[in-house]
Amino acid sequence: MCAGESYSYLWRDGVNYREPTNLPANVYVKLLMKWVDSQLDDTRLFPVDLGHPFPPNFRAEVASQILRRMLRVYAHLYWHHYPQICQVGLATMLNTSFTHFTLFVTKYKMVSDTELQVVKDVIKILA
Repeated sequence: MCAGESYSYLWRDGVNYREPTNLPANVYVKLLMKWVDSQLDDTRLFPVDLGHPFPPNFRAEVASQILRRMLRVYAHLYWHHYPQICQVGLATMLNTSFTHFTLFVTKYKMVSDTELQVVKDVIKILA
């Protein structure tokens, strides 16, 4: 899983992959989506009952980690699959989704500027 030649992403979930592991992008994304789903379903992380607060580390650790990992998928798509996305007519959808994503993560400082460097040119074009 990479974004260009300068960015390589290793998978670690602490359960099945205890050590950072190099995986093909399709496997990485599949594991990521399952992991995000399990995070969203965990009521200790995302409480569903009134009066049950979010954990104290929610923003800094839970939400930020989810969003950082999602950024990696966007980065991979733009670096390696954008021509194919254009061919099937989905560029506008991807660009709109990514614009909303970047506006959110930058406004609320959920992803560092350093991590956004991989897609800085895309952000500049879409701004």
